[in-house]
Amino acid sequence: MSQQPLIVGGGPAGMAAAIELARHGVRCTLLEEASRLGGVVYRGPLRDGVQLDYLGPRYAEVLGKLHGDFQAQAGLIDVRLNHRVIGAEGSRALVVLDGDEQLHSIEYPQVLLAAGCHERSVPFPGWTLPGVIMLGGLQLQSKS
Repeated sequence: MSQQPLIVGGGPAGMAAAIELARHGVRCTLLEEASRLGGVVYRGPLRDGVQLDYLGPRYAEVLGKLHGDFQAQAGLIDVRLNHRVIGAEGSRALVVLDGDEQLHSIEYPQVLLAAGCHERSVPFPGWTLPGVIMLGGLQLQSKS
């Protein structure tokens, strides 16, 4: 059971929220479904390494600062990686599946949803025809 604010999502928004709470002396719990913090920018076939050159120097600089600030406040942030939110349990708890496939109920006084995004292809007539490309494919091509 946790009676501290709960942040769902370990991408840039969730990390920034945890940093801000910690700067004010507030302990929080941060749940992230992936095995590392940082969000969708670290996922996918071109993102296995930590080099983010294809995003540009300013973005890499901002993410580097974010990770540094997060480490500086880590003592007040309970990070739980590989934790996927399954649903709500009442009005003040979430059901979470951890990395060991165990279900837990996590109570909270406040919750911040910073779950980010994932591309989801919505099939439409002709979406598999040659020359039809989804947004994710276009983004990968434009960055390479």
